[in-house]
Amino acid sequence: MKHFQNLLQALIIGFLFSGGSLAWSQVTVSGSQIESVQPPIEYSLKDVEIGLERTVCFGTCPSYTLRIFGDGRVIYEGRQFVRVTGTREYTIDKSNVLNILRQLYVVDFFNMPDLYMGPIMIGEKNGIISTGHTRSTDLPTLTVRVRIGQYEKQARHEYWGTSDLLNLMELIDRESGAEQWIK
Repeated sequence: MKHFQNLLQALIIGFLFSGGSLAWSQVTVSGSQIESVQPPIEYSLKDVEIGLERTVCFGTCPSYTLRIFGDGRVIYEGRQFVRVTGTREYTIDKSNVLNILRQLYVVDFFNMPDLYMGPIMIGEKNGIISTGHTRSTDLPTLTVRVRIGQYEKQARHEYWGTSDLLNLMELIDRESGAEQWIK
């Protein structure tokens, strides 16, 4: 019961201090301490790694992964339905890495939910209510991961994501130079 009270207290305090919006991944409770999980305020570019993964669909959706490091190194791995399959390693300018980092803050990535799923559906059969998220198994899963030192955050788009996350993914493709391998 005490754990539930601590969690509820953390959520209420987080809600009040966030101006009325709160992502579930933003608050953790350890004992009676309330801890906000946010990226470091100051960090070195050498501690940065940004990842993007796109999985296949039942069509010809490109499937690949990207890992972008703070020093500008990029590792691309093309899987299916891309122009180039296999692994490519290359370097981009530091300004491209900074553009991606800047956009992460602009779209408030660090407060996005970890998972975007379809809308909740409610069904009734013989007086029994069942609920669940709408799922589409023929669409790709798209994931952005960010690591800054020990801090890690991901946002995964399975069906019903925000346009900010989708636009961020397009920016990552563009700034990383990966479009040359994909299209």
